Amino acid sequence: FLAFVHPEDKTRLQDAIEDSFLNQKKFDIEYRLLAEDGSERYIAAKGNVICENGIVKEMVGVALNISNQKVLEEELRTKNEMLNMAIEAGEIGVFEWEVDTRKTKWNGFMHQHLGLSVEAFDGTDESFTRQVHPDDRVSILKAVEKSIEQGKPVDLEYRAVLSDQTVNYI
Repeated sequence: FLAFVHPEDKTRLQDAIEDSFLNQKKFDIEYRLLAEDGSERYIAAKGNVICENGIVKEMVGVALNISNQKVLEEELRTKNEMLNMAIEAGEIGVFEWEVDTRKTKWNGFMHQHLGLSVEAFDGTDESFTRQVHPDDRVSILKAVEKSIEQGKPVDLEYRAVLSDQTVNYI
């Protein structure tokens, strides 16, 4: 079967199998097979040697075709790269709010837009709310609570008051 293993993966696969035999241990490896039509198949293989009195008697294992998974992983990686380029180009603030713990994580642009350094923001609702213009706080809190109750996204526009009293429209 080694004749069908991608040349870039062959040595690594052989080394893993040899190591398993010599050290009587499990192996877990991904490699590519070349089909007759020239296409590649990604394989995830796991196995172990069975020994009697310290002598390897056989190797058992499984090999799974993970080609579809690899295609999806590449698509996801590409989409994440595009998203990150858009966030950088647009200087878009991004946050993640855990409803159960009420803790928030921000990206750098969110810190910049709200005028809080990474060190000054402790991730609490209170820390965020202090940055919101006093006239906007009640409407923000009501919109967030409604969003949670209805299980729908929230769309907000509000003012953030920076430490120098500059107002940013978010």
